Amino acid sequence: MMNLAHWRLLVAVADEGTISRAADRVGITQSGASQAIGQLEAALGFPVFVRERRQVDVTALGQQVIDHARRMLDGLQAIRALADDSQGLSSARI
Repeated sequence: MMNLAHWRLLVAVADEGTISRAADRVGITQSGASQAIGQLEAALGFPVFVRERRQVDVTALGQQVIDHARRMLDGLQAIRALADDSQGLSSARI
């Protein structure tokens, strides 16, 4: 099953170039990140990344998935901003 954490991790791996740095960025262990990526790829039915010794590369099909994931995450952030604006949270000062 794919959830929001999977999509955030997927984008983080693409941005960071390694599973270790991506795991640090999203706040999980490297082994947990590797397992989550494996689950995501199994659910999709194709590899998103090619794992090298010290880095990961994005496959051509994986890049399309990552592009969609980025748009989805951007859309969710826009919704969060709308919700915050409606409650006056975006312009609040301490």
